[in-house]
Amino acid sequence: MSHPTFDPARTPERDADGYFHHPDLELVLVDGTEAEEMVIDLAKLAAAGVEARFLALSDDIFAGDLCERLYLEEASAAEWKPDAQAGEQLVAICPGGFEADGPFALFVRRAEG
Repeated sequence: MSHPTFDPARTPERDADGYFHHPDLELVLVDGTEAEEMVIDLAKLAAAGVEARFLALSDDIFAGDLCERLYLEEASAAEWKPDAQAGEQLVAICPGGFEADGPFALFVRRAEG
């Protein structure tokens, strides 16, 4: 298996709705799932020396009322600017399913140790 590098130069632009995913995510998905589903195999990430953090729009204290406006179809996820913590790289913003609290962001960083 190839390991993901999450090269920032390969990060695609966000689409008109504000979503994207880094192509290296394909390497760490649970077998049989699609990137848009964002079902990450944490063991594959760990084997690559990578840690992940998910952030739901509804949990982002800096997003203001964007989650509510998105639900009311008065805004799009393109307005969301999730902040990375030290050493993190934003590698995806995906729509949440009907069980999720709106869109979510995925950040990665090299595992310590």
